[in-house]
Amino acid sequence: MVREDSSSIRSRVFLFSILEIKFVLNSMNFFRNLRAIDVIRNVYRENGIRGFYKGITASYVGVSETIVHFVIYEQIKAQLQVIQTNQNRSSDDPDLFNFMSYLCAAACSKSCASTLCYPHEVIRTRLREEGTKYRTFIQTLKTVVREESMTGLYRGLLTHLIRQIPVKINKICFCFAYWFYF
Repeated sequence: MVREDSSSIRSRVFLFSILEIKFVLNSMNFFRNLRAIDVIRNVYRENGIRGFYKGITASYVGVSETIVHFVIYEQIKAQLQVIQTNQNRSSDDPDLFNFMSYLCAAACSKSCASTLCYPHEVIRTRLREEGTKYRTFIQTLKTVVREESMTGLYRGLLTHLIRQIPVKINKICFCFAYWFYF
């Protein structure tokens, strides 16, 4: 039952991200006053039901970012616990050192994971552009590397990091606030 719920949530989030990208792309053109229903109709009219799932392969590849993030975070956390043990401190004591060290570990691991896995974001966005030469995940990857070199896969990374790191820090702060008070 949990699997069904999470997959339906993923589908809804995926649909909203497609709509968001379509709104941004259309706002650059002559479509200024589009509503969500207009975008849905346009996508369905031009591409059928498959249009709503353009770029889904790249989104599934995006799961790798979460995996890399947690692996790096757990490694940093293990090293922090070794340091705390060597200093005769308990890793379960809620204090400022624990809070700041775990906060830095989360920011560092998220930065590394986002940097390593960012090319899938570029490919996913390119796949969702209307009327482009990009058809499949692999074909888009090859086209971007051929036309723009490897730097094309990292275009917009700084903006992405500026957006992602505060979100992760907010989540960690919430977890620690919950840990401190409950």
